Amino acid sequence: MGSGKQRVAWRRTLAAMLLATLFCTAFALPASGGEDPGVEADAARAFILKPERGKAALAIISALCGDMRLEKALPGGMLLAEVPRGTGAAAIEDLPGIAWAEPDITFTATETPNDPDYPRQWNLDKINAPAAWDIAAGGRESVVVAVLDSGVAYRDAGDFTRAPDFAATSFVPGYDFIADDDSPDDEYGHGTHVAAIIASSFGNSFRAAGLAYDCSIMPVRVLGSDGAGTASAVASGIYYAADNGARVINLSLSSPRHSTAVGEAVRYAHERGIICVAAAGNEGSDPGYPGGMGCPADEGMYVLAVGATDYRDVRAHYSNYGTGLDLVAPGGDLTRDDNGDGHGDGIPQESYRVAGNYQSGYELVWGEGTSMAVPQVSAAAALMLSMDPKLTPADAADIITSSCADLGTAGWDPYYGHGLLDVAGALSGLKRSNWYFAEGTTRAGFEEWLCVLNPGDVDALVDFTFLMPGGRTRQASFTVPARTRFSLSVNAQVGPEEDVAATVGSGQRIFVERAMYFDYHGKWQGGSSTMGARHPATSWYFAEGTTRPGFEEWLTLANPGDSGALVTVLYMLGEGQGDNVTEVWEVPAHSRVTASVNQAVGADKDVSMHVTSDRAIVAERPMYFDYGGAAWAGGSCEIGYDAINGVF
Repeated sequence: MGSGKQRVAWRRTLAAMLLATLFCTAFALPASGGEDPGVEADAARAFILKPERGKAALAIISALCGDMRLEKALPGGMLLAEVPRGTGAAAIEDLPGIAWAEPDITFTATETPNDPDYPRQWNLDKINAPAAWDIAAGGRESVVVAVLDSGVAYRDAGDFTRAPDFAATSFVPGYDFIADDDSPDDEYGHGTHVAAIIASSFGNSFRAAGLAYDCSIMPVRVLGSDGAGTASAVASGIYYAADNGARVINLSLSSPRHSTAVGEAVRYAHERGIICVAAAGNEGSDPGYPGGMGCPADEGMYVLAVGATDYRDVRAHYSNYGTGLDLVAPGGDLTRDDNGDGHGDGIPQESYRVAGNYQSGYELVWGEGTSMAVPQVSAAAALMLSMDPKLTPADAADIITSSCADLGTAGWDPYYGHGLLDVAGALSGLKRSNWYFAEGTTRAGFEEWLCVLNPGDVDALVDFTFLMPGGRTRQASFTVPARTRFSLSVNAQVGPEEDVAATVGSGQRIFVERAMYFDYHGKWQGGSSTMGARHPATSWYFAEGTTRPGFEEWLTLANPGDSGALVTVLYMLGEGQGDNVTEVWEVPAHSRVTASVNQAVGADKDVSMHVTSDRAIVAERPMYFDYGGAAWAGGSCEIGYDAINGVF
C-alpha cells in the first residue's frame, strides 16, 4: 500500500470518478489528432496530468469522459492516466480543469558496470577525499541521503541479502515505487553501487570505502529490474524523500526529454531545503535540450548538474555538456587504462557479481557514467550538512562550485562547469578540524590536559566535548589565538572521579594532543602524551599487549556518534597460550566504555586485539607496567591503528 497521503488522495479521486458519469458528454476528447510529434503511440499511452489549482475534480471528470483510465493519484496533486492511442498532450490540455499533461517518459540509470580483480579507488584522490576525512570524518548519521534508483541491497529478506560492505551502514525507511510497497530491494544492482559510493562501511578492511560513511541512506526504488523507470515514479520518489527526512537527494538517472512532473518535484524539494544532485546524462554531447542536460539535471538553480571525467581529468567521452552544467566528478572510462592497473578505469564499488541478478552474490564492480559522478557530489553535500545542518541548497551549491579545481578553459565552461569536485575544498569553506580521544580520567592520582596548537594566522574557536559513561556529556569552547598553544585542564572541566573521552573541533586547522600524569595505585608513576585520532572508524588494531605479572592493560572505547554501537573485541593470544577470546560491548551514543584486558583473557597472556564495530568509534589502549622487578615502571597509552588514520 502507498503512504497515508497517497491513500487519501486516491479516495478523493474515486469520489470524483463517480461524478464523472453525469457530465461526460460535455468533455469528450477530439475524435483524433493532437498527438505529440516524435512520440510513439504505444510509448505515449501513459500520461501525467496536472489539474488546475482548485479544479482536481473537474480534471478527473474531463479525463474519464475523454476515455482515459486513471491509474493512481501522484504526489504534488498529479494524476497518472492511460489515454487512447494517438492522443497527445495538446488535446488533453484542451480539456477543462487540466493545467498540463505530458507522457510518462522513461528514465534510465546512467552507468555501465564491469567487474575488476581488485579495487583501485583512484577517484577518491582526484576529489581530495583523504583531506576531507581529516576535516569531517564520515559525517553524521542524522544526515540522510535519499538514493532514488533501482533500490539498494540494504536488508536480508527472502531472496534478498544485505550487501556485505553495508554491514556498518545506517539505513532509514524508504519506499518502492515500482512494486508500490515499503521494501525497496535492488533487483538490478545500480542503486547498490551508487549507495556504496556514498556510504559503504569504511575502515573495516573490506572492499571499498564510502565517502560519507557515517551518513544514512534512504533507499527509494524508482527504476525496475531493467534499470528503467518512469517520470511518475521518479517524481513520486522525490516527493517521498522530501517529505520523509532526506537532506540530500541523489538522482543517478536521466531522461533526454524534459519532464514537468519531475521538474516540479525537484523544485518542491529545493524549497524545503533539500539538496538535489543529478546526472548530466550519457549522450556525450549537448543534444539541444535545456542547458544540454538530461532531466532532472536540466532544472537550473534547483539542482546540481554533474558531468563526468576520466582518470586524466578529461571530460569522459559520454558525459553531456552545455550551459546547464555545474561541475564534474570522476565517472570513469572503461575503454581506457590510464592508471596502468590492467583494468578499465571505472569507479569501483560493491554491487551484484552479475548485473541484474540479485542472487549472484556480491563483488567489487567497476562502473562508468555520470551516475558514478553524482554520488560523490551527494556525499560531499552530506559531509557539509554534517558540519553545518543549517546549510541551504543555494549556499551548498555555491560552496561546492566555488571550491572546484578548475579544468578546461579558465573559469566556468560548458565542458567542465566550474571544474572538478574538491571535497576537502568544499569542507574548508565550512572549516572544521576534528580530533578524537577514547582514554582519559580524573580519578585520584590522575591529571589530564588537552593541548591545542593553532598554527594559523587567525584566531581559532575550539569546541571541546567530553564523553562520559552512560552518555553524559559536557561542552566547553575557548578561543586559541593565532600561532599559539593552549592547554585545557580536563580535571577542571569535568570534575573529579570521572572516566572521560573527548572530541575537539575547530573551524580552523588545529592539532591536538592529550597529556596525562599519573600515580596509579601508588605503584605506577609517570606520564604519557598521545596525539588524537582524526576519525572514528569501524575497525581498530593493537599488536602489543600483555597480562604477565606487573602489567595491567585496558581497552577504552569512545562512541561520539548519535546511535549506540555494538563493539566486538577479538583478543588474539600468543602461541601456546590457549584459544582466542571474543568479547562484545554495547557503547551508548556520546559515551565511553572501559574494558579490562586482564579480566577478559586471564593472567600470563601476550595479547593483540582487533576491535570491530557496527558504528564508527575510537579505540585506545592504556597500559601500566612494572617490568623487570621495578627496573622499569610507568605507563603508556596508544590510539589504535586503522585503515583511515593509518596507511595500509
